[in-house]
Amino acid sequence: MALNLSALASWGIASTAISTLTNFVDPAYQYRPKIRWWWIHGIVDPTEIRREVNQISSAGFGGIEIQDVHHSIPEGTVIGDLPTEGWGGPKWLDGLTAALNESNTKSLEHDLGFGPAWPLGVPGYGADDAPAAKEIAVGRTFVSNGTTYSGKVPDPLVKAKSGVSNQTIIYVQAWRLNSASNTSDSQVIIDQTTLVDLTANVTNGQITWTPPDNATWLLLSAWLRGTGQVPEDSPHTNGISYVVDHFSLSGAQAATDYWESNILTPDIHSELRNRVTAIMEDSLEMVSNGYWTTKFPAEFLKRRGYSVACILPILLQKSDKYLFLFSDADLTRGARNEYSDTISDLYVDYHIKPIKSWATSKGLKYRVQPYGAFPLDGMRAAASVDIPEGESLGFTSIDNYGALAGAAGMAGRNIISNEIGAYAKSAYGTSWAKVLSTLNPQFAAGVNQNVLHGFSYLYSPGAVWPGFAAFTPIKGKAGYSESWGPRQPAWKHALDFTNYVAKMQFFFQQGVPKHDVAIF
Repeated sequence: MALNLSALASWGIASTAISTLTNFVDPAYQYRPKIRWWWIHGIVDPTEIRREVNQISSAGFGGIEIQDVHHSIPEGTVIGDLPTEGWGGPKWLDGLTAALNESNTKSLEHDLGFGPAWPLGVPGYGADDAPAAKEIAVGRTFVSNGTTYSGKVPDPLVKAKSGVSNQTIIYVQAWRLNSASNTSDSQVIIDQTTLVDLTANVTNGQITWTPPDNATWLLLSAWLRGTGQVPEDSPHTNGISYVVDHFSLSGAQAATDYWESNILTPDIHSELRNRVTAIMEDSLEMVSNGYWTTKFPAEFLKRRGYSVACILPILLQKSDKYLFLFSDADLTRGARNEYSDTISDLYVDYHIKPIKSWATSKGLKYRVQPYGAFPLDGMRAAASVDIPEGESLGFTSIDNYGALAGAAGMAGRNIISNEIGAYAKSAYGTSWAKVLSTLNPQFAAGVNQNVLHGFSYLYSPGAVWPGFAAFTPIKGKAGYSESWGPRQPAWKHALDFTNYVAKMQFFFQQGVPKHDVAIF
């Protein structure tokens, strides 16, 4: 039986109830799921771009998220003419203009990756320059039986990555090993009261030092350098894009400056502001020997009230494993927590806040997957962005979504976004039923906006039937799902999927979230 809304009004049904019913019957675009749309740089044809926007709109999606991702093509492969076709270049801007214009015509929201792939990086600076991500690298040797060490300051255990040419010694220290520990231990135990600061004794990279007793001592060096990390699937741009320093203002400034100078033309900015638009950062898969930034020692002293040099060894890692422990386990745990607090402070204060402020000034939202970089406090970061986002691939527990939603709720955020439908080894083998079986429990945990993974642009250089797929094959094997679109027989049922998800998202975006709290 069809519902007559005008009749309901004549019966005195409240207008809010009628509006609710109307949106349930046919949810507006802002309640509909989005879909992630993968391009290879600017190797796109504006006519094909418009055609694909229409395909996405006809399938019932309410928005697109444009990303430069081509995981199926080996890392390091140069694709196309990067000066003209790279991310942020003239051809990319032509494609972007067509996508924004057509999506506005079809009443689709349009979100943009803040940089190519992930983590965030833009061109315009080198691996050693201030905007590039930094790390602290450790060198070590052991001195025993009162023997004098005279020679080169121990080199970093892990070599610097390509592109990194500057390494600066920032600390040289000696610490006495605990009598219960050996130099061969996977985590060497040191006595926390035995620090000898030798940094001022270094001359031209050389150090001479004699231990004060016959015990075994750790001679430790700490080096500041760039990580040399580039976004996944690089190169994307005319000139290498290095991942930005997420813990300093210079990293955020480099990204916003690039957008101001190269992307936000008057026409593109006008198209962006025509619909709600978010700039988006994917998960923080930053590769580092130890998260650091040039001003970290000063920031730690200001925020924690003591010098980070006093706890330095227990922060240092190799291959993501700690190398040293204090003999006082509580001190080790507490010091690492304070390091984590400081890194989280810097990420929020010097990355999230300035980018969010800039985005707001441009009429844009800031959507972020604020996790993936241990030891960051993802809940605090989630409360600081406009739209926090999780993912069905990386979130192994429903509680992961609960943590995200709880943080967002405390900050008054109404949208909890979700990257849905990425399954390993499931390319061209994923059904709508499988996606829904994953999605439904996540609604219960607070998710109320979904971005489907994903829709690949049809063509790429050298692609064969059925066309370019961003995540398959990978090393000759089936990759991640999915390349949705008309190439998929199941696409004819996409509207059934999007209508269901839209109805669910509409209801879950109403009202104010409330969470029970148990106190023991």
